Amino acid sequence: LYLKSTEFIKKLDVNTTSNLDALFKNNGKGLVEKLKETNQTKAVKGVEKIIKKGKLKDLEDFLKGIMEGKIPAGCS
Repeated sequence: LYLKSTEFIKKLDVNTTSNLDALFKNNGKGLVEKLKETNQTKAVKGVEKIIKKGKLKDLEDFLKGIMEGKIPAGCS
């Protein structure tokens, strides 16, 4: 079972991009902790893979775009 990006943002319980920024500090430590709190084990594994690949900034930019109402190609 996969989370849609909008559901992912709801699970993180963030309302603004500055709230999201806080989760991405310290190489995504807050993001991983938040996902563990909400029992999102698959998401934790996925985020950890993203961190290892050095693509955390890409994930942050993607989620910020979703929060700003931008629909990525292939998601419409």
